[in-house]
Amino acid sequence: TSFDRRPALSFKWVNGITLKEWLQKVQLSVQVDWDVRLRAAMAVAKTLSSFHEGGAVYNCLTPENIILAPFEGEYVATLIDLSSALVFRDGRKIDVDADFEKQLKGVDLRGLGLVLNQIFRGEGSTGSEEGAGPGSGCKDGHVETKEDPDLNRRKRGKQQAVTDGLPLYLGSLISALLDTSASPEVCYESAKDVFLDLKIMAENANGCLRKCELDDSTIKSRLRLQGGMFYGRQVQMSMLLHLFRSSVVLGDQPMMATISGYPGTGKSTLVNQIKKPLTDLNGCFVEGKFDKDARPDSVLASALNTFFGNILETNGGNSLMPMKWRINDAIGSGGNSVLFEIVPNLQKWMADGNSATENHAHSSSGVKRIVSDHRLKFMFCKLIGAIASRAHPLVLFLDDLQWADEMTL
Repeated sequence: TSFDRRPALSFKWVNGITLKEWLQKVQLSVQVDWDVRLRAAMAVAKTLSSFHEGGAVYNCLTPENIILAPFEGEYVATLIDLSSALVFRDGRKIDVDADFEKQLKGVDLRGLGLVLNQIFRGEGSTGSEEGAGPGSGCKDGHVETKEDPDLNRRKRGKQQAVTDGLPLYLGSLISALLDTSASPEVCYESAKDVFLDLKIMAENANGCLRKCELDDSTIKSRLRLQGGMFYGRQVQMSMLLHLFRSSVVLGDQPMMATISGYPGTGKSTLVNQIKKPLTDLNGCFVEGKFDKDARPDSVLASALNTFFGNILETNGGNSLMPMKWRINDAIGSGGNSVLFEIVPNLQKWMADGNSATENHAHSSSGVKRIVSDHRLKFMFCKLIGAIASRAHPLVLFLDDLQWADEMTL
């Protein structure tokens, strides 16, 4: 237009207050009527829908750029500051293809999700200079947001956390707008669809906006799993138990089982389930864990030292006298400094000691210079063979076998 015969821009005065001021005035809390916030959200969605139907995208939807004014029991929203707006359709002429138009509208829809998130949850409504929620702002005509890890877990059709305070349908609507990684069938493609869903919620507030409150009966009805229980590996567990019982029946015939799988899939937990039936049969459980930096002779030595240390701490080995006699016959009582140096608890037990010795990674450093690997392997085999018997079956569990050395194998 012109003013005083000069070109001029005409800005229409709009009554009302900005959405940011409205949020501060309402003093958002769980006690505020849902209907008030819902009608304000409908006004924003309806105005944005009209904007898109007119062939333009706003590109910078924030509470500072939205004016709310009451009108006949409802709200009317007006978008101001059109400096970032973009016209993609002028009359009947289509200036952009369908995919690019969808992408342009997607920026507005995500901005609408951020605005609705503030209207219903109050996030970023106070003390925020950007006003578009935590970590959000407007730059070069686009709404920018920092990634919220919680948003990646919110999917349309799933209920928000109880602490969020959002009803199911409302939380799902906002999640669908914010979750850009979701598949197209769970995302909104137009602001009109958002407005229609909000309208349905307003017309059926008792059903759609009903909060999910947990009473004592609901809490007690939840599935509770007992600690220490083992689930989902019955087949593998049966195979291990069958192998173990077969070894006990055969007596002198050793058997081996390998368990493979990705880290954290419960391989060690599966093996530990054999401890109870092993205890019922007066069996022995020796476990060691390989490490890529461990010395070749340290893994078995540490495992056996822990085993004999447990014997000393429990009953001093008095109930295992037959095992002590077998070990004495196999390696002798004092002529094998090789094993006694790297398995000090064995020497204590054989000498009727009363206190266990902790493992030391450097215990075998001197032994390597005295005896050959073949001699050490021979002594290990003699010792392990003396521990196991039909009356006291032995399970030797070696974890992280990918780091095993040739000598131990």
